[in-house]
Amino acid sequence: MLECRKKKERQQILAYAEQIAKQYNAEKNYTDIFPWKKACKGAPYVHFIAHAKRADGSTLILGWLTLLILEHDGKPHGSIVEISTRRIRDEFYGGVGKRLNDAVVSWATEKGLEFLYLWPLNETVRAIYMRPEWGYLPKQDDVRQLFRVLRGEPPADFLATLVRTEEMEDAEMMESLEEHIDMVEGIVDAFADEELQDLWERAKDYLDTDNPHIGEFIQSAQLLESWPEEEQVTAVYELLTDFLEKQGKKGGRWRCRKGRQSRKRQQKRKYTRRR
Repeated sequence: MLECRKKKERQQILAYAEQIAKQYNAEKNYTDIFPWKKACKGAPYVHFIAHAKRADGSTLILGWLTLLILEHDGKPHGSIVEISTRRIRDEFYGGVGKRLNDAVVSWATEKGLEFLYLWPLNETVRAIYMRPEWGYLPKQDDVRQLFRVLRGEPPADFLATLVRTEEMEDAEMMESLEEHIDMVEGIVDAFADEELQDLWERAKDYLDTDNPHIGEFIQSAQLLESWPEEEQVTAVYELLTDFLEKQGKKGGRWRCRKGRQSRKRQQKRKYTRRR
């Protein structure tokens, strides 16, 4: 566990974030571990990192959980704002998310937090968090968040601040979608590549909040900010290809004149920037 308020621990958090980014790049096709962009910016975050030692002695990061410390009526509570685990099914696989949750519950209880809460991404994830071993439960039908009570129940006036009507959720989703469409389009327009432009034109036909895969598109687009500029175009290509395949449409195969490139060589390929 690392707290942002301590300088030495802030430096360690940033080092871990950099390591996660490198690990994510290396295992891009096999994992969904995020290079966290929040780190220690702008709010009292506490980070929980799960890691293991490889046979060669190097450290492998298995998962990361970020807790935001808040107050209501002078009493502290915690919001789990980021959680992700490595997906490769090797000897380190399994139980990482649960261990991270146990760690945050233990720390929050020791620190006297009233309760923890989180926003499940979908119904499958929601069902997992509601299992007895995780211990999160809903408090109101019109509040999407799930709660783990430690010392006291979340007050009614606090729950009222979390109520989201269907219209509000649709508006927030549309705002987020438009923001990330602009981000992806900016990267596509910055590079003179006809195949990438074609993928983007086809993908735009399916970029609608009614699309069941739109949340995955937004989540993947959020990662683009963490990629080095010279690698963003490859990340966009993979994002669009995956998105189109989910629509039942063929994506594309990125080829050069001398044949298909390896992913590493693709990332080093020279692109003509539009000035």
